Amino acid sequence: MQYDIIAKERNIYSRSDFISVPKVFLTLPFFNTKRAADQFNDIRISKFQDLKNIKLKALNMSIFNDFEYFLFIYKKMIKSRSRIVEFENNEMLDELHVAKNHRTMYFNDYFDSIEKMSTMIFQYEQDKKRKGFSFFTSYTV
Repeated sequence: MQYDIIAKERNIYSRSDFISVPKVFLTLPFFNTKRAADQFNDIRISKFQDLKNIKLKALNMSIFNDFEYFLFIYKKMIKSRSRIVEFENNEMLDELHVAKNHRTMYFNDYFDSIEKMSTMIFQYEQDKKRKGFSFFTSYTV
């Protein structure tokens, strides 16, 4: 038997600014809709799949500015396929569509967000080994 398959050419449209975010970032209580007091969230999960004694710690962050900065850095890491990310402040502020007359305010806010992100700590046990990492090992602003 012979089959003749006729296919139409189709254009696929995708947004250049779209990036997939692991659901875990959105479901963790690190990012809040309101600006909460700077206090640590300390989450402990005894077991999840093959991971045990999972500990997540971070300061409260807002879903607005803090999450935008977090997502910008995350996108840069994914696109560059590197653990080291470098960018100019204007590059970030342009992508976030911040008006020129508001940039000083955002820059000060960015410093605070980077300090909060540096407190993110993830620890767990897997295969009788204790593992852990933080969002930043070091940073220079």
